[in-house]
Amino acid sequence: MSNFENLSPSMEDYLESMYMIQNKGEAVRIKDIAESLSVKMPSVIGALKILKQKGYIEYEKSSPLSLTEEGLKIAKSVLKRHMILADFLEKAVLLSKPEADSIACKLEHIVSPDIAMRLKNLTEYLDTINRKNSVSEEKWFSIITEK
Repeated sequence: MSNFENLSPSMEDYLESMYMIQNKGEAVRIKDIAESLSVKMPSVIGALKILKQKGYIEYEKSSPLSLTEEGLKIAKSVLKRHMILADFLEKAVLLSKPEADSIACKLEHIVSPDIAMRLKNLTEYLDTINRKNSVSEEKWFSIITEK
């Protein structure tokens, strides 16, 4: 359970998915959310009812969905944490992009915005130090995997 928004990780995923669909300039529809999250449409409908009750979305049968101001705020926060975590895992931990993205999907729900910002700053700092000292990716990998 997310400590900062009082939503389960799956509910945060629904809001994040809606936000990403909406950002493509597309109408947000149940089938698009189901495809995006690889879930069945009845699961999406159940989640949308909960999100509507909590005031995070506007949802009327047979109409495009929309995020409320609060839903949008949460969705942006989840996506921002995801992007920061994926960047950290890719640049500082040297995971492949797909692996970093997959792990970020899990971590985004348990990492607070404050910790995410610290990881962002750390990633930028390490990147600056590595560039300044001409540390290659191979050298960095040997440093971080040394036992």
